[in-house]
Amino acid sequence: MKGKNLIFKVAGIIIVIFLFGNVISLAFGGTNIYTMIYEHFNVPEEEKVTYIYIEGMKENVDYIGVKSSIGYEIQYDEEVLNLSRENEKDFYRASIDEIKDKVYFSIEFLETSYEDFKLENKNNDIEEFYINGQRAFNVNFIDGDFFDETKNTTWDWDSDVKTLWYIDAKEGTYLIEEHYFMEAAEGWGVRLAQMINTFKIVEKI
Repeated sequence: MKGKNLIFKVAGIIIVIFLFGNVISLAFGGTNIYTMIYEHFNVPEEEKVTYIYIEGMKENVDYIGVKSSIGYEIQYDEEVLNLSRENEKDFYRASIDEIKDKVYFSIEFLETSYEDFKLENKNNDIEEFYINGQRAFNVNFIDGDFFDETKNTTWDWDSDVKTLWYIDAKEGTYLIEEHYFMEAAEGWGVRLAQMINTFKIVEKI
């Protein structure tokens, strides 16, 4: 008899929860009890397509991951870039006919310590940030001159922009050298930065 009473009590509680579930769900910021339960127990699939904003417009981007023998992995757009290796340095070049073989960025591992590179750039007003858990900083050059935001300098649309990314590693530093021209800063420049921010240190092959 006690067992039946317990079953009736549990059943009653469940009925009350579902009858007043919407009220409970709204209290927790949900829309209804069924959606709340589904979202709690359902594990979302890994996103295969990332998106970026180009000049204010949202754009889906499908990247491919690559693991390099010099100890990193990165995602890049294989439709517009080709990867090649020369003297322990990886080059990501344009595959589009009009600008074929133009180097957009390169990656190499240097045995110089990250702190030494920070010291070299102490006069460049650097700001540190993190890329997948690794300390990093970058410096920008336009037409060969260090970019200083305080200077009111006007550059041409085809001025060369070079960004050097320094990423801390246990036994040295990864150096990424990025290139594009001024007019492409808000378009292709954003794409390149998004790819570089997927950089992750892994075991060397």
